[in-house]
Amino acid sequence: MLNHMLFCKSVLSEHRAEFQQIEKEKTEKQEMEQEEKKRKLEANTASAPKKPTQSSMNYYADRKLDAKEKAAFHLEILDAFVSADIPLKAIENPHLRKALKRLRPSVVERGVLPCRQTLGGLLLNKRYQIVKDDMNAALSGAEFVNLSLDAWKDINGRKILGK
Repeated sequence: MLNHMLFCKSVLSEHRAEFQQIEKEKTEKQEMEQEEKKRKLEANTASAPKKPTQSSMNYYADRKLDAKEKAAFHLEILDAFVSADIPLKAIENPHLRKALKRLRPSVVERGVLPCRQTLGGLLLNKRYQIVKDDMNAALSGAEFVNLSLDAWKDINGRKILGK
């Protein structure tokens, strides 16, 4: 309608001047809004985190673990089972093995995943020795040691000693 009023020959010139002023103000307002959007976009772009660099494909490729990685993996699996109170026999659960195989096929297929006997025997003894050595090192310079324990009964009335 504004275009019609600006270019129509029937509109008086004084009214046309008013419509031209309205058109000018409208255009200025749109330009200001566009500039504001542009400033906001530039501010967001400047503060946005940089695009991460592409990592090596070796991280994603399934490869054979070396002896050091295999030993660390075994202890991490043992730590996970012990800290979560998961029975060691769960390592042989076919669903767990299937899930681990989906993440990293070589762990299951190449015999990297330990059996329950290895978890409860060799690896548990190794972790025990590591913790024992760490405790001895931590306590070696201590003049005094304070040991505090808590005890309670479970719902069946059995006595339980807490940590």
